[in-house]
Amino acid sequence: MAFIRNQERMVYQSVMDLVQGHLTTLGWLGQTDPNLLPFGATVPLTWLEATPDPKLDPLAPNTVAFTEGDTPDDEEGELGAVHGGLWRVEHTFFIDIYGESLGVAKALASDIRAILNGKLPGTSRYANLTDFSLTPPAQALGHILSFEDVEVTRPMAQPAKMRWEVVKATCVHEFHAEEG
Repeated sequence: MAFIRNQERMVYQSVMDLVQGHLTTLGWLGQTDPNLLPFGATVPLTWLEATPDPKLDPLAPNTVAFTEGDTPDDEEGELGAVHGGLWRVEHTFFIDIYGESLGVAKALASDIRAILNGKLPGTSRYANLTDFSLTPPAQALGHILSFEDVEVTRPMAQPAKMRWEVVKATCVHEFHAEEG
C-alpha cells in the first residue's frame, strides 16, 4: 500500500520472473531435449540480463536478453493528495531475441508479446508486484503492474546467421501511497 524501498528493482524482477515462468510453461525454457522444443527450435534458450553487443559478444542461437530502459519520474494520479494518493511509474522493457532462424525468432517474439498482452491461457495484462524484501518474497499489497504498448520490432542490423527481434513493452506500476 505504500512506497517500498527498491521497488524499481522489484518491478524489473517481477516482470522478468513473469516472462520466464510463462516461457517455461510453453516449453521454451527449461527444456533440454531438442526434440521437445517448440516451433522447430533445435537449441535451448539462453537467458541474459543484459543486451549483448552482437559485434563483440559471441551469441548462442536462441539467446534472449532482458533489459530495462529509462524510468521517468513518478506521476501523481490523484490531485490534491498531500501525503498520499495514487502514484504511477512507467518502466520500458526490451526483450531482445536472437533466434536460430526467422521462424524460431518470430514464434518466440509472438509468444512473449502474447504473454504481456494477456492473450495466452493463464496470462493477463495485469500482474502483481512481488516484494523481494520479504522472506519469503510475497505479493506487495496495493501494487499492481499492467502492460501497455507491447510491440515487436525488427532492428535493421542483424547478427550473422541469426534473426533479431525485439519485444518492447511499457510496464505501468501503480500504487497507493499511505498518508503520513
